[in-house]
Amino acid sequence: MREQAVIANDNASKVSKTLMKPGLDKKLLADILSYAQAALFKEKGPIWNYLTQDKGYNESVIQTLEVGLLNSKRLLEQHLKDRGWSDAKISEISKALGLIGKTHKLLISCKNSDGQLIGFAARNPFCKEDDALGKYLYSKGVPQTGVLFNIQNAKGKELLIVEEPLDCLYLSASGFENVVAIGPDYSDEIQFANLKKLGIERITLLDQSDQTIELIFDVLSATAPNIAIQEILLPDDIENLNSLLKVQGFEVLKELYAKSVPVKFED
Repeated sequence: MREQAVIANDNASKVSKTLMKPGLDKKLLADILSYAQAALFKEKGPIWNYLTQDKGYNESVIQTLEVGLLNSKRLLEQHLKDRGWSDAKISEISKALGLIGKTHKLLISCKNSDGQLIGFAARNPFCKEDDALGKYLYSKGVPQTGVLFNIQNAKGKELLIVEEPLDCLYLSASGFENVVAIGPDYSDEIQFANLKKLGIERITLLDQSDQTIELIFDVLSATAPNIAIQEILLPDDIENLNSLLKVQGFEVLKELYAKSVPVKFED
């Protein structure tokens, strides 16, 4: 298999500095993650079924991904109070989480390049296409514009870009290097235009919509025409990345990755 997608070390450090600015209390975030992980494994309800049945993750993978269940902000606040956190800290984190724990309950840890927890993404597996909030929400501390998810942990000159943060973490945990995901705002052109500043020479797109592929192609054609854009083509009978991994596995994905083709649009 050819070398996996990466970002240059010196350029990644520039992104990391942005993500390491003083933010939310790291110990408090760790407490929240531990609470959410315990809740997920204890309840084993709809979110658990989504991860194990729909996504096909086993318990070991779920543990490795550091995801959890946040069913109630009120119960979380009580837990934090019982743990000795001050009212001020609890109020701060409650505001930082926003609607996470109400509409979006699958908690996903977000870290900087030093492995420090900086905040959370949250997935609503059951949202509809016309849901104004979308599939994902992000807490304070997680960059909202101008960067791809997990880009601070990539190194070198190539990237593998997937659609969702959860898929990004899953592939990373499964041995794929330098995987990133589209940021909170799919139409945020800056996250793609910034790739030139990061020294990226090639990107490979996986399981992206035609609309997203065209947006990336147009932005890079205008701002960084020297960046090669490749696409992994899924088999005709496979609907998406999740289906591919469940039916055919990682080895087939590696083969398809090695056979990725240039993205082209007719003038």
